[in-house]
Amino acid sequence: MKNLNGSAERVEEILNGMEDLYMAGDKTVKPNIFVFTSVIDAWNQSNHPKAPYYAQKILFRALDFYESGDEDFQPNPVIFSATISGWA
Repeated sequence: MKNLNGSAERVEEILNGMEDLYMAGDKTVKPNIFVFTSVIDAWNQSNHPKAPYYAQKILFRALDFYESGDEDFQPNPVIFSATISGWA
């Protein structure tokens, strides 16, 4: 089986960069619920033993945006399903 650990880490780094730029005022790189779901999927496809934990942390980050009032981060069944799949 292909080792994708580094891929998931890289995808999360990209998300971190997007969040940093967005929080600094660059609205053109605002992540959304689909970006967060893609990062969760990347962790799910990795062989990392802590992948489900990392995926769940990504879900919580998206939920934090939503709970702060940003409707673009409204959770959907896909992000919950992706997170649950990591624990299955």
